[in-house]
Amino acid sequence: MAFCGTKKAVLLFFVTITRLEDYKWEQQKRGWDKRASL
Repeated sequence: MAFCGTKKAVLLFFVTITRLEDYKWEQQKRGWDKRASL
């Protein structure tokens, strides 16, 4: 039971990290687009 809970927590942790990384990349891409248009 505890192991299953830990597995879920780890999975949630990884999903959160991945989403944060994706968000950072999107922000960087937008920044580059703005620079390119200038």
